[in-house]
Parts: sequence; C-alpha cells; structure tokens
Amino acid sequence: MSDKSTVMEIKEHVRITETDPYGIAHHSSYAVWAEMGLRALLAWKGYKQYELASFDCKYLKSAKVGDEILIRVTADQGKGDGVFRFVILRGNTVLAQGSMRVR
Repeated sequence: MSDKSTVMEIKEHVRITETDPYGIAHHSSYAVWAEMGLRALLAWKGYKQYELASFDCKYLKSAKVGDEILIRVTADQGKGDGVFRFVILRGNTVLAQGSMRVR
C-alpha cells in the first residue's frame, strides 16, 4: 500500500476457478479483483459497508492461470466522494483499468 488514505495494492495469483478451459481469466474475474481492492481500501479507511453503484472496466490484455497480478485501487480525488479508479497489472503490463462508484 502506498498512501494509506488513497491507495490500496494487493497481490493475487489467478486461480484455475477464475479461468476458462484454456486457462484464460474470465472477464467477470476482473470485477471481483477490483472489488477486492476496493473492499480492502474502504476497510482501511474505516468503512464497514458500502453499496457499489457503478462499475466500468476496459479490458486490455488477458490474465492466465498462475499469473501474479497486482490490483491497485485509488480514491479519485477529482471526481468527488465515492469514485475509485483501479488498474490490474501483470508485472508492468496493464491488463484492465476502470472505475467504481460507491454510495
């Protein structure tokens, strides 16, 4: 974790249950990973409950079973309260990025 107030980073490995028969991560897994980061960041900030109001994701590259990924969630100061940006990386490669809004 970089800045305790605005950024959360989590490392995970892509599990076989998150992939198709060819070992490529299903698109729904990216939403789960992003929310894992969001949940960790909000818990760190003291929030126990939240409601996800919107989720927007741009898929750029595929993750594969066994890949180590980094999930980074950042509070978006320019968009007002409740907006968070996320990026999912494999090494220096951006796999997906987007935003989430909570109420």
